[in-house]
Amino acid sequence: MIYEIAMRKYNPIIVMMLCLFLSINSYADDRIKQIENQLSVLATDMPGLEENVQMSVSGVSIQEFMRGIAEAHKLNISVDPSIQQNIVNNFANATVSDVLLFICKEYNLSINFIGSIMSIVKYIPPQEKLVISPPKVLKISYHSP
Repeated sequence: MIYEIAMRKYNPIIVMMLCLFLSINSYADDRIKQIENQLSVLATDMPGLEENVQMSVSGVSIQEFMRGIAEAHKLNISVDPSIQQNIVNNFANATVSDVLLFICKEYNLSINFIGSIMSIVKYIPPQEKLVISPPKVLKISYHSP
């Protein structure tokens, strides 16, 4: 009986939390999907994006890791110097596009595309706009007896 009362009380809260989590998760998936689509479009002009990566690194800065990929596959990649992230990864027979997607998702990064240049930056989620509604004017009148 107590369990049923508690479940009725907390059930709407659990549902709201679940919806919030799913919406945040789907937004992150949309962001990664957009990057994937842009990489697919670029792959027609930049065949290096479809080449396989054979690389194992441990404790390497993301700047050096990306520089190695860019040189090996003739790509134009720039990494924001404010990103202070060391990576430990082993990639075998993964395409450059897949590696870039993985790095973006794993380390919360994004890619800005400027022509043939890929600029890797920290992902900053868009701020929700707070809509302030005007105060309601209540029409209240008091009648004295």
